[in-house]
Amino acid sequence: IVKYALFVIGGLVILIGAVLAYVAATFDPNQYKPQMVQAVKERTQRTLKLEGDIRLSFWPSIGAKIGKASLSERASDREFAAVEEVRVALKLMPLLSRQAVVDTVRVRGLRASIVKAKDGSTNVDDLAGPPPTKGAPAAKDAGADFKVDIAGIEITDAAVSYADAAAGTKYALSKLNFKTGRLAPGVPTGIEFSAHVNSDEPKLDLPVAVKTRLTFDPEKQTLALADLALEAKGEAAGVTNLVVKLTG
Repeated sequence: IVKYALFVIGGLVILIGAVLAYVAATFDPNQYKPQMVQAVKERTQRTLKLEGDIRLSFWPSIGAKIGKASLSERASDREFAAVEEVRVALKLMPLLSRQAVVDTVRVRGLRASIVKAKDGSTNVDDLAGPPPTKGAPAAKDAGADFKVDIAGIEITDAAVSYADAAAGTKYALSKLNFKTGRLAPGVPTGIEFSAHVNSDEPKLDLPVAVKTRLTFDPEKQTLALADLALEAKGEAAGVTNLVVKLTG
């Protein structure tokens, strides 16, 4: 019985692998770019541009690689965010046991501009979805038992700006790099962050580097940082040749 069961399982694995290999070889997701752009336009009133190629993989992980792409501001052609390349893959077999095990997510060349208007609204409010209705009963989350495990996140050569129209301030992060280890509930993971911070008011011109260990537990709603090390050198609030080192 065991021998025949192994034959059946092996045959199924070979068959599934052959089907996935055929799909990967014959299916071209780039043919559906116009539909993707149209769907984003209808749902968000933003213009999505997919200038780079989209590549899919199906075995041993379900993954996608997206080339150069950009997204406009809502109801405008002005660019809100752009990226040079994004890679993400999801391991196939753990999905059968309701576990999403993600390989390292890689993002290169991210550019984003966040703006806060005088009325307190921001240009990302529509992407976050509508706020919950007061007094409405909380809906049961059908995927509450679905576990997510990410091997790591790597963001390289990013630039993010933030402008507050009410306060009249603007901050810019350039040469931004962000890297994590494994991200899973209750598992300590290393975090590395570095960026060049610039601002006119208050005056800032600081390269900043931060290293720490992060542990989070969604069920207990807790988050802890350990072995924190921060280092900044440059100019801040009129002080030149500033050197700041913090540990804790």
